[in-house]
Amino acid sequence: MNKFVENTPCLNVRDWEIEPYTNTITIDQQRFSIEWKQYKLGIWSWFLCPECGRRCIKLYLKNGCWACRECHKLVYKSQWQSKENGLLQEYHELLPLLQTGKPKWQHSSTCWKKESRFGALQEILLNLPPKVGPAIMLGYGVKNPQILHI
Repeated sequence: MNKFVENTPCLNVRDWEIEPYTNTITIDQQRFSIEWKQYKLGIWSWFLCPECGRRCIKLYLKNGCWACRECHKLVYKSQWQSKENGLLQEYHELLPLLQTGKPKWQHSSTCWKKESRFGALQEILLNLPPKVGPAIMLGYGVKNPQILHI
């Protein structure tokens, strides 16, 4: 059974051009209620969940029924990810960026922050128990994690 938001078809209220203060919208022969709120910088719209009446930007389709994430009990993949996997994912997203050097368009402080975060991640991963930390890094192509300095 599908339990992840990322794998579930959805409707985003921001994807539709809706006439302000329209109370309902029909999409694929289904009617959805809309709520509006006036702010200083404009008007915002939300779907009202057909199941619970909660305001939401996205409605998800599960078992032929449109409802909010809460009603369908959907979660984000990152909520099921272990702390180590989350750190490792961030480490491997930063690795190629730092190996290629600073892009011309990138501000130096941004590059410095990424280098600093990469160093902190390296330290955290290396301080995990011996069977986990360096082994995880080795499994992803880092030959000697102890001397990887960028």
